[in-house]
Amino acid sequence: HDDKYVDDLENVLCAICDEFTWIWPAHCLKNKDGGEFDYTEIDLYSSQTAFYLSETLLIFDEILSADIKYRIKISIKEKIIDNFENRTFWWETPLGTNWTSVCGGSVGIAYLYAFPERFDAVKDRIFTLMEDYLRGIHDDGVCEEGPSYFAYGFGFLCLFAEAYQQKTGEMPKFMRSRKIENSLNYYQNSILGGKYIQIGDQLSVDVKDYPVYELVIKKMFPSEFLLPSYDFIEQCPIDSKPLLTRILNGIGRYDNEKRRENRNKDFSAYYDKSEIFLFGNENYAFSAKGGNNHEMHNHNDVGAFCVIRNGKKIISDYGLGEYTWEYFNDPVARYGEKIFVCGSLSHSVPIIDGEYQKFGYEYKADYINPDKNSVEFNIAKAYGLFNERLCVKYTCGFDKIKISYAFDGTDRQLTFRFLSDCEPENKNGTVFIEDMRLSCNQNDKPIIRKHTFKGYGGKTAFAYTIDFVFDASKILDVE
Repeated sequence: HDDKYVDDLENVLCAICDEFTWIWPAHCLKNKDGGEFDYTEIDLYSSQTAFYLSETLLIFDEILSADIKYRIKISIKEKIIDNFENRTFWWETPLGTNWTSVCGGSVGIAYLYAFPERFDAVKDRIFTLMEDYLRGIHDDGVCEEGPSYFAYGFGFLCLFAEAYQQKTGEMPKFMRSRKIENSLNYYQNSILGGKYIQIGDQLSVDVKDYPVYELVIKKMFPSEFLLPSYDFIEQCPIDSKPLLTRILNGIGRYDNEKRRENRNKDFSAYYDKSEIFLFGNENYAFSAKGGNNHEMHNHNDVGAFCVIRNGKKIISDYGLGEYTWEYFNDPVARYGEKIFVCGSLSHSVPIIDGEYQKFGYEYKADYINPDKNSVEFNIAKAYGLFNERLCVKYTCGFDKIKISYAFDGTDRQLTFRFLSDCEPENKNGTVFIEDMRLSCNQNDKPIIRKHTFKGYGGKTAFAYTIDFVFDASKILDVE
């Protein structure tokens, strides 16, 4: 109630209301060359802005001046509410993405907080969006977009459900889906060695202690499973979103003794719908995937794998690069050499006669049933070789990983590529990455290169590739 802070807050709110649009420019572009934009679009940023403004109205109703509150409501109405009621959007799809949940959930909360009298007219549409988002997740709980994208989309699903329950006293039925429990289990398992597993455009960021999971688990699944321990990244501060802060202050957070202990023994899991294999023990963490090259936030990465040791990505995947128009609209640039991170050239998979994997659903893996310590994929189709076999088998031991490649094609040159965050060192044909040794069963000289590229946010990033070049008549074993 200090007037100085109220004045500052009102100035910020006025500045937001004065903005011509809340849409991220790339999301409303209609004509790249003509500079035409669709300002009736609703995107992640505009919908979240409406959510946060409506929540600010709710929290500070007795403090804000009447004219400021009116300006906020008019801004939300003109930029979001009217547009939502007058058209549909590309993210309203039966197999939803993180946009479906983030945009739909944020718009739903804006209605509940700022325009509750209009909510009943759109309730079924908002609920359908939340259900569509869940339909976009595989039955085994895997989100193709990656763990951090799941955390983003799922968080807003939960935020909307909680806001709806606060207003009506009822938790939406879609929150009782078995798929939610499966998704939470997968999310926990996808944190290996203190890092998220890397698939597609997964952000290459440290794991965060998202309080929304505490909320959902404590309210919806209190007896099914415990939260993981995040001691390896210390205790992160609570998420800054006001709604979550208020909720968790009310229900309390889990004590550390009620958390699951860090894994100090072998752990393995296989998700057959997405063909993802996970393994971890006290020495390292490992992930490998089959899948296809037309997944959500796709990279051409059929058969790729990652290794994490001591919190470092020994064999890595760089996740998303710099978001540009070409990144989303030009497959030749996205999967070729112009954009480094998306094509198979930047993943630990073979190169056949100088050719990389191809983009499309038909370019995929055939998997061979895994066991606790190994998984095998035939990845020839990823290169358009539909009548040949290129099998890669990963076998995880206590302190080593064996990778076996077998190819039945002839007269081809194969380059077996490995990618690392850490600078490799070649010692007489044996490559050392940190304290791990990379060696093959044939005495060929590895080729090590350093690559510079634009990472997320346009930041300059570096990668190292280690290539072993062989004639196709040979079989390669790598440890």
